[in-house]
Amino acid sequence: MDVAASTGTIARRARLATQPRRLEILRLIWDEERSAGEIAARFPVSFAAVSQHLAKLLDAGLVEVRRDGRHRYYRARKRDMGMLAVILESLWRDRLEALKSMAEASERGSGRRGHRPPGGATHPPGDGEDAS
Repeated sequence: MDVAASTGTIARRARLATQPRRLEILRLIWDEERSAGEIAARFPVSFAAVSQHLAKLLDAGLVEVRRDGRHRYYRARKRDMGMLAVILESLWRDRLEALKSMAEASERGSGRRGHRPPGGATHPPGDGEDAS
C-alpha cells in the first residue's frame, strides 16, 4: 500500500471512529467483546440505528464480529488500527482525567473539606471535646 492510500485509509477510519456515537461504541468494545444487544442497550436510539453504526465500523475494519447462533459479538480491532488506536486511547484517558479534575474541583467547591457541622463544632465527639 502506498503512503497516499495509507493516509486516506487512516483519515477515513478517523472520520468514522470520531463520530460521537461510534466513538462511544468503540469505547464499550475496546477491551471486551459485547453482543449487539448489550451495545444497543447503552444508547437512547433504536437497535437498528446502533446496528448501522456497527456495520460502518465493521466495513472500515475497526471492529470484528463473531457469530454465535443468532447473536453477534463485537470487539474493537485495535491491532489493525495503528496510530488511530493510540489517539483514541489518549482521548479517552484525557477525558477521564478531565472528569476526575472536575469532580475534585466540585468537591472542593461544595465545602466538603474543612466542613463545619451545625453548631460550629470542629472535632467529632470523643476526641477530647465535651460531647454533651
